[in-house]
Amino acid sequence: MTLSASSCQLFEGLDMPANFSVIPERRLVYMKFFSDAHISECHATIAKVMAHPEWQPSFAILVDNSELTSYIGDFSEMQVFCRELEESRVFEGACVPVAYFAPSDLGFGIGRMAQQMLSASLPFEIYVFRDEMSALACLGQRELHLSALFAATS
Repeated sequence: MTLSASSCQLFEGLDMPANFSVIPERRLVYMKFFSDAHISECHATIAKVMAHPEWQPSFAILVDNSELTSYIGDFSEMQVFCRELEESRVFEGACVPVAYFAPSDLGFGIGRMAQQMLSASLPFEIYVFRDEMSALACLGQRELHLSALFAATS
C-alpha cells in the first residue's frame, strides 16, 4: 500500500479506534488513538489527514495515546509504514514537529518506538510526553490542557 489521499478509501466503513482533527489556524493536526489500535489505524488516519483539504505537510502533529488500551503491530509493520511515508515524499522539505501525549506505559512505549523509527528516515522531530501540558508546549500551543485547546479552536 502506498500512502496517498486515495489510500483512505481502503479503510472507509471500518470501525477504527482512531480519529483526527486538522486545526489550520494553529497549523496543527490532532490524532487520537484509543481502545485496541492496530498499525493499520495509523496508516488509515495519516491517509485521511493527507486527504483533508486544509492540511499542509508542515503542520505540527499532536498524537494522543491517552486512551489506548492495547496495540497490535510489530517492528516489521512499523518499518513498512516508515518506508511508505518516506516513499510518498509528502514530507520532503518539511520539518515536522510531532508530540506524543502518552501517560500510560503502553502509549509511551509506542511513542518511543515511533520516535526511533520515524525520526531516522523522515523529517520529523518527535517528542514523547506523559503529560498533555508538555506535549502542547512542545508544539507552541499556549493551552495547558487539550480541553482548553479544543475550546479555543472550536
